[in-house]
Amino acid sequence: MAGLDPTPAAREVARQLFDTAGLPAAVREVGEPRAAELVDYQHARLAGRYVDAVRSVATAESERFGTDAVAVEFARYLFKLLAYKDEYEVARLHLKVDLAGQASGGGSRARLQYHIHPPFLRALGLRRKLALGGWIRPAFAVLRAARTVRGTPLDLFGLAAVRRVERSLPPEYTTAVLAALRDDDRDRCLAVAQAPDVVRGYESIKLANVARFRALLARPSQVDG
Repeated sequence: MAGLDPTPAAREVARQLFDTAGLPAAVREVGEPRAAELVDYQHARLAGRYVDAVRSVATAESERFGTDAVAVEFARYLFKLLAYKDEYEVARLHLKVDLAGQASGGGSRARLQYHIHPPFLRALGLRRKLALGGWIRPAFAVLRAARTVRGTPLDLFGLAAVRRVERSLPPEYTTAVLAALRDDDRDRCLAVAQAPDVVRGYESIKLANVARFRALLARPSQVDG
């Protein structure tokens, strides 16, 4: 699947989670690779919480409508809200691709650079990206290893306002979808399930889009997508 490339170990964890969950094939097709990616993104516990949430929505939809279309969209978009691109993820993604190896293939003149703009530096007034050389890779390795503290009291990056908002979105979204499934309007349920599609961008742009997302959860049929 484009954009998802979990490790074999993560794929095995996800396979076991979905074997146990007993979800419809269409939901599993969308959810299993995303659960695997969440294992690599943070840890197996996050993937387990993802599968539990997807199962709760799939069960509610099956009981209400006898379908799985809402659960499929929920599996797609809950992953998007859970796997936000913070400092730990930027480090992991930089290290995932062997950029140093690619650069060395360009000859002795090749020069590896990473262009980053962390939120905490933006908060201090830095308005441009920093260009850092290959010497930063050990720091990236430390950040990648520290990704398991994401969302805990040890997560210093998580103190940023945008990170606190990002952490609040998955439970808000899950609650809204389950609430919508208690009504008889299947179109509204699908609209709520697809609401995270508007959550894009970084910092102020993302926060503005979060406001749109929350409006869609409240009145999806009355908000321009």
